[in-house]
Amino acid sequence: MNNEPAATAAGQGTSVLAAGAGRTFSNEDQGQPIPHRNEDLLRKVYVAFATGDLATLVGLFTDDFEWHMAGQFPLAGDYKGAEEVKGLFSKIFELLGPDGSLQLDPEEILANDDYAMALVHYIGRRGDKVLDMRNIHVWRVAGGELAEYWFHPRDLRAVETFWS
Repeated sequence: MNNEPAATAAGQGTSVLAAGAGRTFSNEDQGQPIPHRNEDLLRKVYVAFATGDLATLVGLFTDDFEWHMAGQFPLAGDYKGAEEVKGLFSKIFELLGPDGSLQLDPEEILANDDYAMALVHYIGRRGDKVLDMRNIHVWRVAGGELAEYWFHPRDLRAVETFWS
């Protein structure tokens, strides 16, 4: 497998390099990263979550989308398709209750043609419980849509305690 960056002409006198984590660089932008299209796709996910726009969120998923959450807590499990994922989000809001909150702040997003990963800072409040940690989200991308998601918490026991 060739690990050399791929170069193509992007305009007169301009070359674009496909760099390691899915970022591209152009001579015209003096080495500033140009986000990979799947980074932009993931940013849409977190904006939709932050604004409570469930229709937009599930609209970014393939029809056979799969969501995976390991652990021993009420949200753990495998969810398939938009209806099951909508049910998961309903359960999240139910468990948070009227005074709870869950804020997800993506701090870094890396992407290539097949996967996108985000380092996400969670700040959750539920009754007297607080969850404040960074987690990794891994997303598989197919045909410009999100096909699969895996949740990788920094501290699974803290997540289990928060949601139980």
